[in-house]
Amino acid sequence: TLLAAVYADFRIRADFLASLAVMGVDGTTRRRLDEDPARGWVRAKTGTLDGVSALSGYAGTRGRRPVAFSIFFNELPRYRVQAAREVQDGIVSAIVDSIDGPGRPATERLPESEAADEDEGEG
Repeated sequence: TLLAAVYADFRIRADFLASLAVMGVDGTTRRRLDEDPARGWVRAKTGTLDGVSALSGYAGTRGRRPVAFSIFFNELPRYRVQAAREVQDGIVSAIVDSIDGPGRPATERLPESEAADEDEGEG
């Protein structure tokens, strides 16, 4: 897939990842995953047209490779767009949980920026 190819190419990966919103933190996704443990662990791009809602990007967790995902809903009535977004958020949260492994408490997760700060202080 395109997302996997971009992630594998070190020449463009950093710039591409930086262009994606961090869910629950900034951009068009800042109000999504507000209370979810996956908040801060997903970088994504949203897309909405008449009858279409999309969310594509990467979900990850500390010490694990991210998973590329793309979730599309077609032929949505206008009044169902918010419900589609909630389903997308649930799918992304489940992806993060599956990467993290069963039974690992969400409190053990740190967003990438905090994990990097913690790793630097261990030296």
